[in-house]
Amino acid sequence: MRRVGVAESPSEAIARATVEIALELGAAAIITSTMSGHTARLVARYRPCMPILAATPNPAICRQQVLVWGVTPLSVPEYASTDEMIEYTTHAARESSLVKPGDRVVITAGIPAGGEGQTNMLKVHVI
Repeated sequence: MRRVGVAESPSEAIARATVEIALELGAAAIITSTMSGHTARLVARYRPCMPILAATPNPAICRQQVLVWGVTPLSVPEYASTDEMIEYTTHAARESSLVKPGDRVVITAGIPAGGEGQTNMLKVHVI
């Protein structure tokens, strides 16, 4: 049985922390880098008041994210490193016009980059 306030997995704990930090800092958006869509769905469970931008290089996952509450999908190129992931996702976020230079965002993803299934990174970033 799940206790109230206790995360079932590290991914869920990071998703909840992402939303809490974004709210505390007044972030313009939450950017999730996702290969499967799982990270964006976890964050969306908490219904944050800022947009959730789900950046993925997978066209099928990009299309699926349209159906998730509060999520705007972003198509990004394949990336091989965490630095590339951050560069590509923030560039796509700027191109979407949902964030602008100087905005604070919270980025969450699974690393190593390109992996799938474990959300284990959270970064506060200024566009």
